[in-house]
Amino acid sequence: MVQLNLEIVLSQRLYPGKPMYLEVRTWNTRAVRCYEKAGFRVVGEPVKRVTHSGEGTFYHMVRQAQG
Repeated sequence: MVQLNLEIVLSQRLYPGKPMYLEVRTWNTRAVRCYEKAGFRVVGEPVKRVTHSGEGTFYHMVRQAQG
């Protein structure tokens, strides 16, 4: 969580006013909770993606820019 918070601070400095986006596998509830605690929210419906390790279902998550 500390590293994630550092990345958020860095992103806000480099890209002020811009939201942050990520994708996380739907089965990874621990990661989803971690991102939610950092201010991210699931948006839209889960999407299927093909990755190097096979097909997976992902959530889109967004963290709005802090003013």
